Amino acid sequence: MIKSKSVWLSLLISLFFISACENAPLEKPTELITIKVASENRLSISEIFEEPEIIELEQCDSCLIGDINKVLKDDSGFYILDRNRAEAIFKFDLEGNFIFKIDTKGEGPGQFKLPFDFDLLENGVELFILDMNSRKFLVFDKSTGSFIREFSYSTFQVENFIAFSNDLFAVEVDGRNTVSEKKNLGHIVNFTLNDTIFKGILDYPKTVVMFYGQEFTKSSHSFLFSRALNDTIYTVLENEFKPKYFLDFGNRKVSTELKILDIMELGQGIQKEASFFSLGRNFENSKYLIFNWANEKEYEQNGIYFKGKSEFYHLVSENSLFRNPFFMDEESVFTFYSNTDRNFSPLPNEYIQKENFYLARFLFKD
Repeated sequence: MIKSKSVWLSLLISLFFISACENAPLEKPTELITIKVASENRLSISEIFEEPEIIELEQCDSCLIGDINKVLKDDSGFYILDRNRAEAIFKFDLEGNFIFKIDTKGEGPGQFKLPFDFDLLENGVELFILDMNSRKFLVFDKSTGSFIREFSYSTFQVENFIAFSNDLFAVEVDGRNTVSEKKNLGHIVNFTLNDTIFKGILDYPKTVVMFYGQEFTKSSHSFLFSRALNDTIYTVLENEFKPKYFLDFGNRKVSTELKILDIMELGQGIQKEASFFSLGRNFENSKYLIFNWANEKEYEQNGIYFKGKSEFYHLVSENSLFRNPFFMDEESVFTFYSNTDRNFSPLPNEYIQKENFYLARFLFKD
């Protein structure tokens, strides 16, 4: 009898420890980094950057850009999306010399109605173009611009994306048909298997209609994602969107009461309350995080967060070319200047007289 009780006691203790182990977290969750954003903390870009290196893009009949919506960089050059005017993707080398243009408009294989977004495969030759109107991705060779293949999707509408491989993508889905309700807008999808691995980013879809930035960003340090009016910046992994930074705007943040209004009332409410909010376009290296935000006086400005000191500063730019960062590594930040920027921050006359656009590289002083 004693032996029987001992066996039962041992069994119960074993079950308790097994249950405890099964319910214990596999790893300590990463702490969300809170950044207190305030326009009073100001820092001139000349205090942390050298004078910019200007990259003048070649001027020719085939390579004139109407406007810039997105720029990506790899070791061979720059890839520029002009969605609104040329409706094409251009490639220039690192010195600004024209390489090729993809403007195969149409409805057949290898053709698109509108190149809405694009991405490069990090360790491959593929350049992916999203044609929202045709619900398909087109794949081109990023060295030559030649067409490789295409594939369609149907389960949901994709609005923005990054590619981890030929099959695995992180996407932002278009949920504007549910403008007053929250929806999981961030998905990790294997398109070959038609398998959604992850759904997250519960948010109001309509904000993208008013404030369209660059939600997915790549740097040498990480892949990041954020949406306008959503104060969380996520690290994008192959199996999830993981919250990393929280932008704390205090009592100046856009309230939930405003977010559920229709689009016109939302815009009016933000102006009336002089709200602060995020606009996306986030880049980081091991020392800094740079992101786009707006306050009551200045729209589409940049902030910088010093990771080592846990300090935020509103970047004050004497140089209009710093308006739109598009790539960041340990040594520098690359930026572009678009037609839209001319309405907010004109360039000096020597730049405006040029037909094609400029890119710039700002080297960190340290």
